[in-house]
Amino acid sequence: MKKVIKIIIIVLILGIYIWFGFNFGPGSYPFVEKYKIPANEDSVMAAVDIFFERNEEYRLPPDSYLNESQCKVRGYWYHIYFYLPEEDRYISSWIRGDINDKGFTTFALSGVSLNTEPGEWSRVNKDLPRKENRRLKREFKTKILDPIKAYCAETDRADDT
Repeated sequence: MKKVIKIIIIVLILGIYIWFGFNFGPGSYPFVEKYKIPANEDSVMAAVDIFFERNEEYRLPPDSYLNESQCKVRGYWYHIYFYLPEEDRYISSWIRGDINDKGFTTFALSGVSLNTEPGEWSRVNKDLPRKENRRLKREFKTKILDPIKAYCAETDRADDT
């Protein structure tokens, strides 16, 4: 009987620990979906510019409350916003060079707007229903991230010649 009580207490403590870890995650962006790109931060930023040049439909609309200057602020994170024309929503993401390995950059999907009105955002891996979260991550990867990775590879090949 004592053994069962100890197991219940241990499971309860672990459950509380896990719940606090997920709901009060450490860091500024605990719920983002992170992707590693094998390129330095400057190459990734150049690839993002190429992406917008070749895929105008993902650029923010001119009447958006978000503006291009918000995408160009460089600090600890380089924030980038994409427009999903088929859904009339925005995607929030950021990039940050790896401080330990300058040859890698983290590209993160952090949120999606519920519509194009200010202030109505859902965090990825936190606020969205599971099915919607998976769909958004898959769409982000195939429509945005994969082309940016390809443009990074293009610029790296161009730099080698």
